[in-house]
Amino acid sequence: MFGNLPTVLFLGVVLSAASVRATCSGAEVKGKVQSVADSTVSQHTTVVADLELTCKGGVPSSFPLYAEYNGKLYAAARNEENPKKYIYQISISDETKNFASSGIAIKVYDEDGYQLVRKGNTGAKALATLDHSIRYPYSGPSINSELFVVLTGAAAVYIAHGTLSKM
Repeated sequence: MFGNLPTVLFLGVVLSAASVRATCSGAEVKGKVQSVADSTVSQHTTVVADLELTCKGGVPSSFPLYAEYNGKLYAAARNEENPKKYIYQISISDETKNFASSGIAIKVYDEDGYQLVRKGNTGAKALATLDHSIRYPYSGPSINSELFVVLTGAAAVYIAHGTLSKM
């Protein structure tokens, strides 16, 4: 009757150990945010955040980070070039008009915070909030420089031809 009990207990222990999520106590995220310098005339702007994660007692081997900006969630990609450092990168690309000129705030979450934000909980505590200002997002009419040059050249040829034909 109890012949399979050790096997069942062993499987129970293994499954419960596998279901324990990696945690990072005392998580600290340091980050640097950059954006395209010529976003004045671009229709799209890309913001890149480079993050470094440290935990008391070490970072778990597969610890995911996520970011939230403007109601959208983004997964952070881990840079594994240096296995001793936990470097992540988040890229956000959107139309320039959707970025505020006064500044943006990117909130960084762990797995638990991500799940809360994904379910609509606005009270989820972020591991870090990264602030960045994007200079002079252009909100005027969008015209490519190539189109402007072609139109200006065509106007110059038209005026020159009209002037020469009157002579």
